Amino acid sequence: MAFFVSRSTQVPFITTCHGFYSKHLLSRVMGWGKLVIAASHIIGKRMRDDFNVPHEKIRLIHRGVNLEEFTPRSAPSPDAPIVIGMVGRLTPIKGHPLFLKAMARVARVYPNIRIRIIGDSPKPQYKEDLLSLTRQLGLAACTDFMGTRYDIPKLLSEMSVLVAPSIGEEAFGRVAIEAGACGVPVVATRMGGLLDIIDDEESGLLVPPDDPRLLADAVLRILKDRELGERLAARLRAKVEKEFSLDLMFKKTLEAYQEAVTRKRILAIKMSAVGDDPQHALPARRPGDLSGGVDRRAGRA
Repeated sequence: MAFFVSRSTQVPFITTCHGFYSKHLLSRVMGWGKLVIAASHIIGKRMRDDFNVPHEKIRLIHRGVNLEEFTPRSAPSPDAPIVIGMVGRLTPIKGHPLFLKAMARVARVYPNIRIRIIGDSPKPQYKEDLLSLTRQLGLAACTDFMGTRYDIPKLLSEMSVLVAPSIGEEAFGRVAIEAGACGVPVVATRMGGLLDIIDDEESGLLVPPDDPRLLADAVLRILKDRELGERLAARLRAKVEKEFSLDLMFKKTLEAYQEAVTRKRILAIKMSAVGDDPQHALPARRPGDLSGGVDRRAGRA
């Protein structure tokens, strides 16, 4: 819709890519922008490889986190409960079985841990499968499936470690920057957009996406070495402040719009799936009108 309106009104057309698009006719529009904004390096690469978007048209603009909402927590006391969590939709790409198998190993060393899984699934059977696996692994008593929650900053601040165990390439990995903003150490799989966020052994720990033993070992390293966890968390917080703030995302986005046209109204389109929402074809709002910079719900892409 926005593309054809753009052609008829001579208003520059910009696309913002926050996900992976299938190579079919409707998705091709995502590469037709005068500029194409990509949320991560892997998305930029896909737009070049799958949609033949010239490198010079791509602008890398990472997702941002509201640093006023996600603030550093106080240092946890030595006797604070150990809470290991993950946040995200209950869907296979997120790697919940990998996470649970790793937690079974961690629980042998720390039998009093609490495991929190935040997010829900539109497919009840998948959640039932995860609950069954939890029982098989002997984790039912210490694992909470918390569903969709809107108090993500609070829940993150209570975690000892945030795990992002994706087993497939994801466009970014926003929960990792939210955890970093809260001063929580992160263990993630070496996949997709997470590589833009986590520098292994510097701002977090990266592991392969197919080995629960290595995932468990990384979590145990942080639990056993408090100084390591604090160092990783502090460096990730510094990186978030420098590269992943909401203000920086706004600034770079506006710069891209200004690059495309001067003193004209810009028609922009943001799509996770073509045709999902007609408001994606509306003119871009002024900076002061941008609202809800952080979706606090689990269950987001």
